[in-house]
Amino acid sequence: MNKNRDLKHNIYALKRLFGQLATVSKRTVGDVDYISGEQVVTSRDMTIARVILLPVNYSMQRNFAMFLAAFKYGGDIKVGDREVIIDRSDLQDTIVAGDYIVISERRFEIISILEMDDAGYYLAIRNTQDE
Repeated sequence: MNKNRDLKHNIYALKRLFGQLATVSKRTVGDVDYISGEQVVTSRDMTIARVILLPVNYSMQRNFAMFLAAFKYGGDIKVGDREVIIDRSDLQDTIVAGDYIVISERRFEIISILEMDDAGYYLAIRNTQDE
């Protein structure tokens, strides 16, 4: 219990120092139009006052990519990959991989989500704006 309180305190401190405005777009797939075959996709935007966008360490990404190159299937590391921490209390709804987040007018796709106890979420995101 004490670790959870410390984690919440650290996230709060990071939000105050490095927090950035972000918008999470949660995509929901509705009914399928049987005549045209298209799915009706809607999105619901959630504005988050302060998310923590972690800095990029390009040398670490390059070293990790070189390490993965020795394996048969390699790895999937792109320069636009970033990490974000979101406080759980800032989200009104759950998020899943495949949703989008917009930070500093750049759009990122959420690749994976790691839940940090009851304190927050650690997201791996990928820049999709330049593709």
